[in-house]
Amino acid sequence: MGVIFCVYTVKVEGQRFMEQDKIKEFALFQVRRKITNIYKNFFFIIEDLQDNGYNINDETYTKIRKRILDHANDAIRELEEQFQALDIKLKWK
Repeated sequence: MGVIFCVYTVKVEGQRFMEQDKIKEFALFQVRRKITNIYKNFFFIIEDLQDNGYNINDETYTKIRKRILDHANDAIRELEEQFQALDIKLKWK
């Protein structure tokens, strides 16, 4: 299993401490937001294909849409589970 990590710089005026749960929630929110943007872009790609003459009927579109949503939701759920096991601490300079 690989390790995925992101580094965010969080500026909080006048606050030198941020609770661990808030740090996790902030990071998880950003991950959810990015995954959501990715699957929305897949929907735009499907629409572009339809606009460019590719014959994608309603049944095929619905099937592809469901797969995109299923995979995105699975990814979010797995990341949420992994975040629960993390111990995140910030070191303020």
